[in-house]
Amino acid sequence: MTTNTSEQSFDINSQMQAMIKDIDMMSDEISASAAEIMRESGEMVATEQRRLISGKSSKLAGLIKVGKIYVTKKGNATVQTGYDAEAIKQAPEGVILEFGRAGKKSTDKLGRKIGKMDAINHIRKGFDNKKDEAAQIAVNKLDEVLKKW
Repeated sequence: MTTNTSEQSFDINSQMQAMIKDIDMMSDEISASAAEIMRESGEMVATEQRRLISGKSSKLAGLIKVGKIYVTKKGNATVQTGYDAEAIKQAPEGVILEFGRAGKKSTDKLGRKIGKMDAINHIRKGFDNKKDEAAQIAVNKLDEVLKKW
């Protein structure tokens, strides 16, 4: 009994092609789902940042956005939240509120530095408040996507 090796190799080749096609489809769906999950997590952080600043400035709260998703050289994905360059041009006081202002070296009659302003950390604090919750939700949603495959 002889087997035709060319017939077997064709069968294996077609199976490999089908498997590669399935992996490509899975990769595209997972990438699209991962991008959506990253945006949702970024929106959760941005909502907290808006909540923190809304007591001081409703204008600044409206300028906080969820931006682009970046993938680092190490393969880590991050989503930009906070003020973009256009928002900083419109309202530079957002940066002053976030980092504060040192003021002049001179003092007023009461001994306070002239022009000094303490920082109101709303961007960093909003991230710190929601990062664990956003990461956990992202992991759970990505697990749901992966379970489909």
